[in-house]
Amino acid sequence: MQDVVMVDIETLGTGPTSVVLSIGVFSPQFTFHEYVDIDSQLTYGAQVNADTILWWMKQREEARLKQTAAVRLRMHVVLCNLYIAFQQASLPDGYTVWSNGASFDLPILRWHAYRIGHNLPWEYWQERCYRTERAGVPRDRRDEIDAEVTRILGKTVAHDALEDARRQHLWLQLAGVAR
Repeated sequence: MQDVVMVDIETLGTGPTSVVLSIGVFSPQFTFHEYVDIDSQLTYGAQVNADTILWWMKQREEARLKQTAAVRLRMHVVLCNLYIAFQQASLPDGYTVWSNGASFDLPILRWHAYRIGHNLPWEYWQERCYRTERAGVPRDRRDEIDAEVTRILGKTVAHDALEDARRQHLWLQLAGVAR
């Protein structure tokens, strides 16, 4: 089993330069959840996708309200806070950083960090893909784990970065991958 830090982001696009709405991180050692100012990201080239805005308009009210009511910080402040959260977490040696898709959350965060001159608090070789791990589990076992996650956590707000990260982390625990 691995010591897993799960990262999830919500965005206004699907490409590598998408505007980030929020960043959620869950591990047994710490949680992190902050919302990012949209305008500040546009100044350094982040992009908004109209189809994603329309997609957000179709999501459940709880998810939309969390995004619209949030206090937002500039990306450089959020990334500094994320770095500090990782440093203060006393993570065990050998921890891995997971996200739902090898080409989405972590590469988008890496692009933003690069654009504003920040480092992420982990190395590229620590990154893992939840979607790939999940796909390797037989369908009936995936369904069992999904049901157990729902039984334990109850109904959560989909497309809330922290809740999604918590849900994915628990899934990996029940699959025997994460501590």
